[in-house]
Amino acid sequence: MSKSWNFVVKPDANWTPERKHLQESLASGDVVVCVVVSTSFIDHALSRMLARLFIKGSTSEKILDHNKGILGSLNAKSDLAYCLGLIPKTLYQNLKTIAELRNKIAHRLEDYTFYHEEIAPFCNKLLIPANPFKSLPVIEYSAVNPQKAPTSPRIRFYYAVSFVHSDLEARTALTITSKTVSDGIWGECI
Repeated sequence: MSKSWNFVVKPDANWTPERKHLQESLASGDVVVCVVVSTSFIDHALSRMLARLFIKGSTSEKILDHNKGILGSLNAKSDLAYCLGLIPKTLYQNLKTIAELRNKIAHRLEDYTFYHEEIAPFCNKLLIPANPFKSLPVIEYSAVNPQKAPTSPRIRFYYAVSFVHSDLEARTALTITSKTVSDGIWGECI
């Protein structure tokens, strides 16, 4: 469907199977596969972060259900994560841009490339950390020096999505898990 792009992914020995699959999807020659699958990985990473805050149970699962939950969409999850202070504004902006790009590509039957006039502006809007390894384990996002920023929309998408996913995974590991809710005054009712 989309034009092929050869990109060799050299797996890191520390990559989880999920991370390896994400990187392979990002390197896919098919733009639709690359965008849709990599966005799904980001969506799941954000769901895992939010799920850590929720009490365990069917209500929490229903809220995060990607088909009909009130937090089913990447946009809704991004909004909540930002409003709760779990992610910085620049990461939030990237999540919104990635979700918008995914919706644009997934709902049309065109043969896109990353250089397409409707696709390139989304990629060029994505922010890449200027110094992603400065503040490990959590990446702080900032606008990059335009002279050093990747100019190819494809490469920009690759780096932005890779850093977004890594950052969400790191933030998830640091997210405090929910505790069992105390019944408080509701322990005994008449």
